[in-house]
Amino acid sequence: MGKGYRVYREGYPHHTFTRGIDGNVIFYSIADCLYFTTLYCCLARRYGISPMAFSIMPNHVHSNERAPGKRQFLLFHSRLNSEFSHGYNEAHGRTGALLDPEFGYAAKTVGKRIRDNLCYIANNATVGKLFDDILKYRWNLLAYRESDHPFSEKIVLRRSSRALQRAVRLVRYFRDRDVPMTYVRQEVVMKGLNAVERQQLTDFIIVHYNCLDYRAMESFYQGSFTQACLSFRANSGSEYDIPEDYEDYSIYREMNRLARNRGVDLEHGAFETMPPDVIASLVRLYQMKGFPVRQIRRFLHLKDSTQQ
Repeated sequence: MGKGYRVYREGYPHHTFTRGIDGNVIFYSIADCLYFTTLYCCLARRYGISPMAFSIMPNHVHSNERAPGKRQFLLFHSRLNSEFSHGYNEAHGRTGALLDPEFGYAAKTVGKRIRDNLCYIANNATVGKLFDDILKYRWNLLAYRESDHPFSEKIVLRRSSRALQRAVRLVRYFRDRDVPMTYVRQEVVMKGLNAVERQQLTDFIIVHYNCLDYRAMESFYQGSFTQACLSFRANSGSEYDIPEDYEDYSIYREMNRLARNRGVDLEHGAFETMPPDVIASLVRLYQMKGFPVRQIRRFLHLKDSTQQ
């Protein structure tokens, strides 16, 4: 990322940008996103970090945060990156660097720059062609402002299965202790749930861990979430201080779908530990589909073209 994109100003919100090492894809599954989101929120509460915007993309994460001071800000991100990398590597059976060690951050010191950055983060998934509307993307957390089940059926405990009732109790237990939903904890709470219940529990987990400061964000839009969304939809925003390569991120989603169709388990495995013939077959498939070489490399964690 480079030290030129690491500028802290006391008392102001900061745009932060963390990406996978070499731009590699990190988030392949709901489990990956849930672990990062819940860890982020647990640590944010611990270090006094107040985020106004947040978005997980396939190979990076954006946020806009206020911190009580530079020390807490840097400690928060150091702890977040190290804990997430350790938990991710352990769950996926991989070793080595996962995230770029020099995450980017830049202070936003005037209202227009702050609003531009909030729009920019809110629209990352739409500009990246993952979804056509900001409220259809789960991992920017915006849809959770006005609903506790935006992507699933509402949980009615008295009518729910015993497995879902048990899962809800466990999530509340973990949240009360402010510990994140690690991969192991997710396996425990999701055990015995059907596909509909898994979506319900995913929404339930996000709602109970969510640390996004919607009111602070809305304060830049006349205190109105509706006005904020109108502004986000009218303006994709800008980032003047931290350079980011634009990609068609829907290609990664299609790569993920094709890998699953081939029986490649990306929720519990890692490309670094897969047999070379499996990787080679995916490379051939993706090349046949005409996907860009750079995105094939990033999706499969290939270091250079010689591995293709």
